[in-house]
Amino acid sequence: MKLSCKDMIPNAKFGNLTIIERLPRDDKGVYRVICLCACGKKTVPCINNIVNGNVKSCGCLPRGKFNHKIIPGVRFGRLTIIHRLPPEDGKYRKHYRILCKCDCGKETTPEISCVTSGAMISCGCYRQENMKTMARVKAATAFGTGQVFPGAKFSRLTVIHRIEKDGKLTDHVACVCDCGNKTLSEIDSLWRGLAKSCGCLQSELLTQRNRDSGKYNGFSVDHPETFSIWQGVIRRCFNKNSLDYQRYGARGITMCHYLRDNPQNLVELVNFRPSKKHSLDRYPKNDGNYSCGKCEECFTNNWELNIRWATYREQSLNRGDYNVQISAFGMIKTKSQWIEVSGLSWSTFHNRLKRNWPIEKALTTPDKKGNCYHPERQAI
Repeated sequence: MKLSCKDMIPNAKFGNLTIIERLPRDDKGVYRVICLCACGKKTVPCINNIVNGNVKSCGCLPRGKFNHKIIPGVRFGRLTIIHRLPPEDGKYRKHYRILCKCDCGKETTPEISCVTSGAMISCGCYRQENMKTMARVKAATAFGTGQVFPGAKFSRLTVIHRIEKDGKLTDHVACVCDCGNKTLSEIDSLWRGLAKSCGCLQSELLTQRNRDSGKYNGFSVDHPETFSIWQGVIRRCFNKNSLDYQRYGARGITMCHYLRDNPQNLVELVNFRPSKKHSLDRYPKNDGNYSCGKCEECFTNNWELNIRWATYREQSLNRGDYNVQISAFGMIKTKSQWIEVSGLSWSTFHNRLKRNWPIEKALTTPDKKGNCYHPERQAI
């Protein structure tokens, strides 16, 4: 129920305050009451402050949002509150303390703010237990330091020397791995067996695990570039969700059973991928299939060997109707091949043909740099 000014009557109790007498309005227009605090002091607070709950004592109660929890029996960590102590006058402020009993049996009188903020959770026994634990850890580290000396070997790591910083020894040592790499490691990690190499052991174990779980007896791990090309051919020939399916599988281009059964079969025919510039090409028949020419499917359909490793430029020359075939000097070459042997630029040769120059004249007429086709040199 909300309080009002009508409730300010003699003997009414609000917190630690008991009203004695209500005073008339002062010169500033404020109504006040004379109150007796539980500590024995008298005070004259404003009625509005009492109604709003801002004033509950003469000032002997500490301020804070955890004051309502400071009651007997409440636990904070290992401390159990017994009762609140009277405030103590300090140099700059009052100190509000409580009497608590720790789980170890000792009694202590911490400040309320230390208990409610979590800064104090015991009489000091918790800290002593932690110090004993740290002492055991330091003793173990000291034992490890005695084991880690120059020349000592831990798995793949051999200790070289202990690291110094600002003239003091640290808990790190310089080590050399069996693979030849040098690394820094903690003394504790070495003698406990947590550090075994510079990182090469983990990499080898990961590779071996991938090889054991990989497809085709680890072929995908040992030869990832060849495997990705082989897998890409199968994808664009048989997977309708592939972006390239319309240019391959939808046109009827397929891969024979022997080649798609295992990537090792592909390697037996054309070896591994020579370089990153090479990809699998259908040759000599650009409109044919990826065929081996020796499996049952190939014999049934009269398919010959039609695969090779080729660069993008070599594949472009094998595109059949897409290339412009030009006959000159008794030879037939593609447009790009004539440009390569003559040294002419693409624009120069193209513009000459566009202006209806004879083929042989377009090839043998020097450009500004003196480049042209020399039939006598080619004959030699």
